[in-house]
Amino acid sequence: MPEIVLLDGGMGHELKLQGISDGTFLSGLLANENNVEAVESVHQRYIEAGCQTITTNSFVAIPQRMIDCQQATNKLESEERARQLIRAAVERARRAVLKSGKDGLRIAGCVPPLTDCYFADIVLSLDEMIPIYEAIISELVGRVDVLLAETLSTSLEAEAILIAISNDVTRKRKSESAIPVWISFTINDDKTQTRLRSGEDLGLTIEGIVEKANNLEGVNLQALGVNCSTPTTVTAAIPVIKRSLQKQGGTVQILAYGNCFKTTTSEWMNSLGKGEATIENTMCCRVDCDDDYEGGYLVPHAYAKHAVKWMSLGCSIVGGCCGSRPEHMKAVSEAIRAARQEAKSFEIGEEKF
Repeated sequence: MPEIVLLDGGMGHELKLQGISDGTFLSGLLANENNVEAVESVHQRYIEAGCQTITTNSFVAIPQRMIDCQQATNKLESEERARQLIRAAVERARRAVLKSGKDGLRIAGCVPPLTDCYFADIVLSLDEMIPIYEAIISELVGRVDVLLAETLSTSLEAEAILIAISNDVTRKRKSESAIPVWISFTINDDKTQTRLRSGEDLGLTIEGIVEKANNLEGVNLQALGVNCSTPTTVTAAIPVIKRSLQKQGGTVQILAYGNCFKTTTSEWMNSLGKGEATIENTMCCRVDCDDDYEGGYLVPHAYAKHAVKWMSLGCSIVGGCCGSRPEHMKAVSEAIRAARQEAKSFEIGEEKF
């Protein structure tokens, strides 16, 4: 059984608290060029908190967003501008790792949704997505240690990413080992059903993605999981993922990182008339105790309890999503260390570490 990998948490909220971002994804992205020290500082704080893998600050470095936000006026300009910002984000992460002086740190290159996340009805077609993902992946491979495809609301997005990775490997005829790939889906905040935001069954999706990866050349699928959902929803999802992975065999790991907002994403989507889960079920997916929240955010020690639960269920890669901070990851790191000290072995599923 591999060691627990602690992934970092959110970037945008930290930049907003510093007054560097206005809270939009784009302003956080542009900070890679305009406020390099601030971005590198956030990365460094996650490293100091105990995170072994940090993620590039490039979640909205996609061509369509470049046009929407007046960073480009046409298709060619938008593609090049997205590439520039991806390279800037990678450089910020690399500089932070270098400044830390620590060995064994890894950088996860963010491979994001190509449209607004959560809304499955606006996802592009497979043929439209593949070349865009090829461009994103080509900027990351060789510069990062892991490809992290995150906050996917449909299985189609994951399929497009896997094909793009395979095409990149085939086209370049790489002789070195294929880069590890982590794929994470955002799911409805509803403990009664584990479904993607698209309504697809999570378990069947996991099985299909493993099968797809196994049939493509050069794809090193290392982990599958969920993110950008409430911690209690994540807890309900992990056994589903584990059963599906066991059916497929192999060594794919489970990853998980949840949101820290008191208001769930599903509640917000329902307020727009676009939610899938019922209000009653989204409400029950909040943490039960109000004392676990402060100012509308889950406090670090409460988040750490959830992360420890995820590990006990079989998750081996944990981190934080929207609303999480370095303090949350530090609490998780300390909880892992305490568990190791208090017991001769800390069970993860049927394994020990």
